[in-house]
Amino acid sequence: MRVLLISYESKATRPDYGKLTAEIKRSPGWLHVHGHTWMIATEETAAETRARLVIAHGRILPLLVIEVARHFDGLLRRTAWDWVREHVKSRVVALRD
Repeated sequence: MRVLLISYESKATRPDYGKLTAEIKRSPGWLHVHGHTWMIATEETAAETRARLVIAHGRILPLLVIEVARHFDGLLRRTAWDWVREHVKSRVVALRD
């Protein structure tokens, strides 16, 4: 299983992300990191996930889907790092809350 990071933005004044977030939550594992950034645990490739999300959302929007590798760092809440450690199965380089 791989972990993919999903990030999106909207140029709409009042965007509706209900279908998009529902589709993200259909993944075997998911974490809402913050704002418009999620991580999912999945067997899909980044391209397969992107295609699934675009179909669910019903339109194209700025969207990034990238596989999380062994080397990462950031400033996240402890529960987020716990999720990352559980699903990526590697050592966090720097753990900061």
